[in-house]
Amino acid sequence: MTFDTHGNKGKPSLLLIPGLGVSCGIFLPLIGILEDRFHIIAAGIDGFLPGKESAFTSVDDQAGQIINYVRENLDGRLDIAYGLSLGGKILSRILERNEIAVDHAILDAAPLLPLPRWSVDPLRYYQSLNVWTCYHWTGFWRRVFHSHYIDVLLDECRKVWPYGKGKAVRDGYKDVYTHKLESIQGADIHYWYGSKEAFVAKAQARHLCALHPDTQVEVFPGMNHGQFLIDHPEEVAKRIKTFRSEIADNGPRVARRGDWKTEPMPERHETFVLDRSFSDGEMDMLRRGNIPQAMEDKWFWYMEGSTLWAHRSWTGHCIYKIDFKEDNHHVVTVNRDPEQYKCTRIEEDIESLNKLLDWWTEPPYDYYNEWLSETHDALSSHRS
Repeated sequence: MTFDTHGNKGKPSLLLIPGLGVSCGIFLPLIGILEDRFHIIAAGIDGFLPGKESAFTSVDDQAGQIINYVRENLDGRLDIAYGLSLGGKILSRILERNEIAVDHAILDAAPLLPLPRWSVDPLRYYQSLNVWTCYHWTGFWRRVFHSHYIDVLLDECRKVWPYGKGKAVRDGYKDVYTHKLESIQGADIHYWYGSKEAFVAKAQARHLCALHPDTQVEVFPGMNHGQFLIDHPEEVAKRIKTFRSEIADNGPRVARRGDWKTEPMPERHETFVLDRSFSDGEMDMLRRGNIPQAMEDKWFWYMEGSTLWAHRSWTGHCIYKIDFKEDNHHVVTVNRDPEQYKCTRIEEDIESLNKLLDWWTEPPYDYYNEWLSETHDALSSHRS
């Protein structure tokens, strides 16, 4: 696998993963628009590397190589990741493994469901034949279609076919369509597809939404597979820039599970319902989470999907898990291990948690005064 970098390393990170049968060169128009605003990493998939003979291994292996790169070069975190087709499948596997943090993920027409087993072999040979004809009959297809979209795909095919040939196409197709996405983790996941591929992509989007209900689906009218990226890179860039506006270049980043040493919620726990509404701005504050910056900063919290996990920073003990509900009747799981958390009454939990949420949703989070308030309450309770 190769990793080509563009832009300024001090800017928010953007990973781009191409599809089957094309190179990361397909992203060059998009890179030209965004490189002044991002540190861009364009991944090249084994089997489809121009000028370098290689073999496609597996979706999981490609995901693992990206995970290792991000750990070694980006402190285990990506601000934004975009995967097209096979690249989206690889990105979904990265999110499924949940070994690095990805703040915003775009799966563009990613195949997430397997095909019937009897159909995989005939279809992968058919796909290999399609790519072969694109390489050998380039001029014929150009005369037939007269399309920028097709021209770009033909140019990409001519660049990569000689170095992986039909075997890379067949192996990639088989691995993609024999594995099902079983789970996915991510705070902000988007699924894109064109209306001309809806007969295939709609089922993938439904499956993703079932696994991750907060997924945002966008359908592009009149577009075919990958065509929105190729014909309208400026529109793709516009959407990616909206994510950048949520990322402070030098401010605190979004907290993720791996940012702090944490313990799981113990077997001894209790649940209750918290009735409280939150504004969009307050939910944004909660989604950003908190990575402790000082000894007095007593809470580490982060969100995955619609669930918030709150841990004590000194011990890592999980005290609260909040499953946010659209009807504002939020389900709270609270620690009841007496060695980790002393409170035993739900009424007290509701009062304490509401105070914490008041602090956590007030920008910027004032951990020092929250610590003073909590200490005052503890001393007052002890005296009484």
